[in-house]
Amino acid sequence: MLQEILSRHGFHFEKKFGQNFISDGNLLQAIVKDSGVGSDDTVVEVGAGAGTLTAALSEQAGHVVSFEIDRKLQPILAETVGERRNVELIFADVMRCDLSFLREYGELHLVANLPYYITTPVLMLFLESDLPVKSATVMVQKEVADRLCAQPGTKDYGAVTVAVQSFGRVTMTRTVSRRMFTPAPNVDSAIVHVEKSEEIR
Repeated sequence: MLQEILSRHGFHFEKKFGQNFISDGNLLQAIVKDSGVGSDDTVVEVGAGAGTLTAALSEQAGHVVSFEIDRKLQPILAETVGERRNVELIFADVMRCDLSFLREYGELHLVANLPYYITTPVLMLFLESDLPVKSATVMVQKEVADRLCAQPGTKDYGAVTVAVQSFGRVTMTRTVSRRMFTPAPNVDSAIVHVEKSEEIR
């Protein structure tokens, strides 16, 4: 289904954006479940991609604000999520946006399938901001997940571990085979959930 939509629109993957889209329905539902979002929640998604996760989130969350840097995905997203009234698509680089407008939605839940090169910048952008971020649920490369969730004294423990864990409880909810993506990346991935401490929100 996903491959058919991409082919119909003549879409070509951009290596510079680290594009690996989720094509497995069970995995999409697992990410939504791990995020813990409900009908009263607002989700901020970074990297709408082909809209598969966006659509799954919109079925559970009250509102989804989704950023996508690649404007060539616009016709594809118009087809996959365009009719969903609780989805707001923003075609821009989230790292260069004024995100202050997100405050009007109240507490926020970051959910994203993040490419390697932008994992730490996006996480820190939201965790360090004064936005009312309650949680972050991100799909990252397995080796990155190991670092984010590492314990003191282990080989994976480092500066990024300390930085992210200072904001709250960090857990790896599940590992994900590379076969679950289109196109398949060279490494496996994992879902990491950060529950921000109440005193920091």
